[in-house]
Amino acid sequence: MKSAIKVAMLSSIFCLALNTAPLQAADGEGNYAIWGVGNSTCHHYNKARKSGEDDNYKNFVMGYLTAYNTLAEETYRITGDKNLTAVLDTFDAKCKVAPVNSFELVLTEIIQELYKGRLKKAESKQKRVW
Repeated sequence: MKSAIKVAMLSSIFCLALNTAPLQAADGEGNYAIWGVGNSTCHHYNKARKSGEDDNYKNFVMGYLTAYNTLAEETYRITGDKNLTAVLDTFDAKCKVAPVNSFELVLTEIIQELYKGRLKKAESKQKRVW
């Protein structure tokens, strides 16, 4: 399971490295590879949520958001005050009405909606220790 999280996180970092600006750019035509469950549809996500087998989707989202927080300028936490449950509730609503959309596309859309409400700085003064 830990290797799946690492793979999702690394693929998310790669995608985000190419996708941190409002203009999506990767290759000359704006295409980029999507790895893991991000490449599946909302229909598959909906089925996984309904059956309670959605851990891969949750891990993908957490890895993607962590990568975004790492790479986006002036962003400590893209989700602002929203937790994972709130983000997944948004997925549920969006994927219910558009089951043919790709999971990664919906995640990108959610990030764009959350951008204005993001936390730009850590709330605590404590520095990160490695």
